[in-house]
Amino acid sequence: MWPSTTGLLQPAIQWLHNTNPKPKTFAGYCPTTNRIFPLRSDSALFFMCCFPYIKSMEHKFYSRFPGFQPNPSASAIDEFARLARHMNWNLRSKVYRTEWARFSALEFAKHYGVETSSLEKWQSLCRELDISKPTESITKCKKALASVHVNIFDLIDSRRTGAPITKFTNVRALRRYTKQSGKIFPRGAAKRDGFLSALLREIF
Repeated sequence: MWPSTTGLLQPAIQWLHNTNPKPKTFAGYCPTTNRIFPLRSDSALFFMCCFPYIKSMEHKFYSRFPGFQPNPSASAIDEFARLARHMNWNLRSKVYRTEWARFSALEFAKHYGVETSSLEKWQSLCRELDISKPTESITKCKKALASVHVNIFDLIDSRRTGAPITKFTNVRALRRYTKQSGKIFPRGAAKRDGFLSALLREIF
């Protein structure tokens, strides 16, 4: 379940408007467990929670990397690789992993949103994947999506580059393709409810 942004949004916006914000911990609330938990501003979940409410989120993300000019028509993998080279990040470093999770979460949120209570959006996703099964409810949409195996970055790139989405016959075929292509959605951004949880498959 997504954390509620009640009590989080305003201080989060203030933090994001800082010129060079340092990581900060906010209070997130999970309505499922009725618990308050620490939510770091440098986590993918923080960005996913705030993204729908902050139109300039993408600008804020890239503004932290002077001299880098985003290319919205490049594939997501190539775009982040270019950013990593520009910033001279070590592929094994913590900053690389953190920014990769943030970038991936933002890309999915930008193209598919995180508002998962809308039946229309679920149905739209099903249509995009050419699903012919009944989709009269969110539950039926989730059930239909459970039988479709696609790579998350291919899904994102269908919006970025117009590339067709390959649907695999089974998880094994998807797993093999994902490992060979390196298009592995980061775990830090993947463990979420909603569209992602309906589409993600066990790769390792």
